[in-house]
Amino acid sequence: MERDQRKRLWTPQSASAYWKEKHDQELEAVAKRDGKDVARKIDEVLASLSGDEREVLELLLLKRMASVIALYETSVLGRLQEKGLLQPRLGVGTILMQNMETCFSVPRAVWAELEARRDRFVDKDASEDILEARISALVAKFENALQPVDIEQMPPVTQT
Repeated sequence: MERDQRKRLWTPQSASAYWKEKHDQELEAVAKRDGKDVARKIDEVLASLSGDEREVLELLLLKRMASVIALYETSVLGRLQEKGLLQPRLGVGTILMQNMETCFSVPRAVWAELEARRDRFVDKDASEDILEARISALVAKFENALQPVDIEQMPPVTQT
């Protein structure tokens, strides 16, 4: 009696294809988290900003802080998130949501591009007093609804 030959589902070829797909998915997730797709088209994205969206980025650049704690319903942050310029930070929702606040961060690759274009937002020849006055004006404009925070030192963007 001959044994039935079953077709092997896990072959060296299928294993190789599986692990390649997993690796590609991981690279894609890291690139999305780091904002690399938005960073590649940063000039186009910056050209589409409204005045208040530019001012939020200006405030972050002035404070040199890539993260902000804000009231959850701050619409300008939602618009920046839709454009890929901000992302909600993982793991902070349950901590801050009791106060209807949450934390957003500029993705690493986007922050690097914003820093490279800092002079589009911040006058490099302005005195410290003028810069401090501008920070105060922006904080007042947003009625203390958002606060830039230094959550972490941003490590350099890794190349993929």
